[in-house]
Amino acid sequence: MKRTTEEVSVTPHAPVIPGTPAEFLARSREVLGDTFGFDGFRDGQVSALEAVAAARDCLVIMPTGSGKSLCYQVPALVLPGTTIVVSPLIALMKDQVDALAIRGVPVTFINSSISHQEQWQRLDAMRAGEYRLVYVAPERFRNHSFRRALAAVDVSLLAVDEAHCISQWGHDFRPDYRKLREIRETLGRVPAIALTATATREVQDDIIRELAMQTPERIVTGFERPNLSYRVAKAGTYAQKCEHLERSLRLLTQDAGSPPAGIVYVGTRRQAAQVAEFVCGIDLPGREHVDGPLCRAYHAGLDDDERREVQEDFMEGRLPCVAATNAFGMGVDKSDIRFVFHYSIPGSIEAYYQEVGRAGRDGLPATCTLLFSEADRRLQEFFIEGSNPDRRMIEASHHFLWTIGENPIFRSLVTLGEHLENAGLLAEKPNPMAFRSAVAILERGGALARLDHYDNLAEISPTRGSDWTYNPCSERAASRHRLWEALRAAFQRSDNEPISVHLERWASTIGVPYESLRQGLSRFVQDNLIDFIPPFRGRAIRLPPQRESLTEIGIDFATLHERRLRDEERLQNMLSFARARECRRNRILRHFGETIPETTCGHCDRCSEDSEGRHQETPRRLNEREVEIVRKILSGVARARGRCGRQRIIQMLVGSRAQEVRELGFDRLSTHGVLKGLRKETVRRLLDTLEEVGCVRQVGDRFPLLQMTARGTRVLLDKERVELPLPAITTGVETTETPTRRRRSSKDEYSDDDAARNDALPYDEKLFQRLRHLRRTIAEQLAVPAYRIFNDRTLKTMAREKPGDEPSLRLIPGVGEATFDRFGASFLDEINRAGSVDRESTEVGDGG
Repeated sequence: MKRTTEEVSVTPHAPVIPGTPAEFLARSREVLGDTFGFDGFRDGQVSALEAVAAARDCLVIMPTGSGKSLCYQVPALVLPGTTIVVSPLIALMKDQVDALAIRGVPVTFINSSISHQEQWQRLDAMRAGEYRLVYVAPERFRNHSFRRALAAVDVSLLAVDEAHCISQWGHDFRPDYRKLREIRETLGRVPAIALTATATREVQDDIIRELAMQTPERIVTGFERPNLSYRVAKAGTYAQKCEHLERSLRLLTQDAGSPPAGIVYVGTRRQAAQVAEFVCGIDLPGREHVDGPLCRAYHAGLDDDERREVQEDFMEGRLPCVAATNAFGMGVDKSDIRFVFHYSIPGSIEAYYQEVGRAGRDGLPATCTLLFSEADRRLQEFFIEGSNPDRRMIEASHHFLWTIGENPIFRSLVTLGEHLENAGLLAEKPNPMAFRSAVAILERGGALARLDHYDNLAEISPTRGSDWTYNPCSERAASRHRLWEALRAAFQRSDNEPISVHLERWASTIGVPYESLRQGLSRFVQDNLIDFIPPFRGRAIRLPPQRESLTEIGIDFATLHERRLRDEERLQNMLSFARARECRRNRILRHFGETIPETTCGHCDRCSEDSEGRHQETPRRLNEREVEIVRKILSGVARARGRCGRQRIIQMLVGSRAQEVRELGFDRLSTHGVLKGLRKETVRRLLDTLEEVGCVRQVGDRFPLLQMTARGTRVLLDKERVELPLPAITTGVETTETPTRRRRSSKDEYSDDDAARNDALPYDEKLFQRLRHLRRTIAEQLAVPAYRIFNDRTLKTMAREKPGDEPSLRLIPGVGEATFDRFGASFLDEINRAGSVDRESTEVGDGG
């Protein structure tokens, strides 16, 4: 590789693999024994080593605690050059570097936790080839000094740890991971190995694409952890959760003889403090053997020293329990954790699996309990809303930053968010997380840059009236005299405009000790000779030289919207897991695309219930009649348009003419009575099951409303088939189909008699005429007969049901895929415009 003075420019090269693949593996086994003290490799590790030996890219999916790190640490000690390890957390880096250093491995990390002087020294040592492994965060590649140093290093392997962070569909998405494709290009043909414990097939494909992997070896050793017992306990209140937590801790402590090691995951910092205080107040057996508190809180709001103290006490056994947010996770490599409690529901099965995976790494039994309340989903919905701001929030944030008049902007995001809220740019109070998320989106799109701690500069400017024609400092005060001369020269170059300097580097350049420079600047401020703005402690915001619109910048709002839908779908999957009636282990394996064993795990809460005589249904494929019933239920949910709960929908589907049904207009919908041959309890069970698998969801706590999800829409439109844990559905429902007739789509599922009956139902005449006018306008533009667009029956149904979104419009009989794609948006706009006019008229009338 060559080093340049500007950006990294690397001569592509293939890594030199010592010896044949067999010799590489033999040397790897020696390193495994000599350095790490293991007799042999585990399942999957040999395959990863063989891929590295062949200079191939490799994706490794292994459960937490199964030895992923050895898949790159061992090759790093066999390959001749340096392995660069990309790791997401400083604490995780430090733990792994410390563990390797103890074994005599030449290893280091370079991050913002060490001084600039120490960073430069480690960069020099890296250039000299003194390290076999160098750990960095993905954000480090923004630093030009690091990239210039990297150009002079013989890199043999790029290892990407916690690789799910690179995927925008992953649960811990980190934007800077996506810049690794560019780094790979500069490194040439150096192979990459990406590793994670949690990745669905979709996330795996995204990792491969984003890292530009070429025909990679994909190693998935499975997601089963047979020593973990998964349990879900319904607990709707704080008191119920505490009661369950205390009862479980007492049982675990009785078995162990003293308080065992465990983690209680919570959703907020406040909950962490509450739970820690509660656990400390429990009089557990063997409490006298614990020198200190039973439990402490851990979250991102603690200072670095306190977080480090809590983690070290827990890892070394002095602290039995930690009540923590998800800030406590990666890097927690403690083998004897006997329990993991989730005080509130996580946002995804991936996050849940990763967190429970910290239990039982020693292979002994461990208990993983989720305390589940339906109301807890509101917290995760709050997080989803805050992490996925809408277009208005992003545009308001962008506009606001340009109105401040500073560049860079040396203010915290908290302060800026408060000012934005008071600026009158938003119609309503924003989610407290939304501004921070909007800034991250703007940064990813290139609309601004966030300066790292080590990039922040001090600003120095001469005061009005200060005289720089002579040096007032005595030559005997050598440092201050030299500093004055340096300032004078700098102001001459800037024509007395403010200058921005990196204090440590500037001190080295002008030959003044750093502390003397700081003291000299302070003295000049006291003497009113200069104005001095110290370096910002956080990450300042730097705007580009000229402002561009978000459209010009290329912010992809469609993809952002899709990401929000995926987040919502992940939460629905997690809720489905909590509600599921099947074996918990099998549910997890199914989520990650694993083959489901013929037997159940035998020790989760569902399997324990079975041993007591309860029946457990396994998800199965539905026959055509059952598929039709499911789609009719979903059609009813879609046509209800989120206006009611499950009881009204059930009444509508079975054909009830109760007053509540008529008041909602459900008796006039085409789905009224489509399941009149089914018992209400059967429909209720089907609805519950569809909620379990994420096809519908409840919104609201006190009066829950039922809504369709993205998955439900796919199932309704026959774009996805679901397997359901149901016994055979025996019904008296007669379908209108015969074996020789084609199966109708959901919007053609009723008979001609049904259609005739619907024609007689009332509809909005004004809206019907507006839709006819729109149809005529389109037909004239295309020079086709109007009925070729939509017939009158279809327009009347639109005027009756007034679909407000794409899924609802697709359900209207007569709206096919082709006509929807060509004309759907225009008719939706007309329907929504008519609705807005009606609402405005109503408001004016009420006001009069």
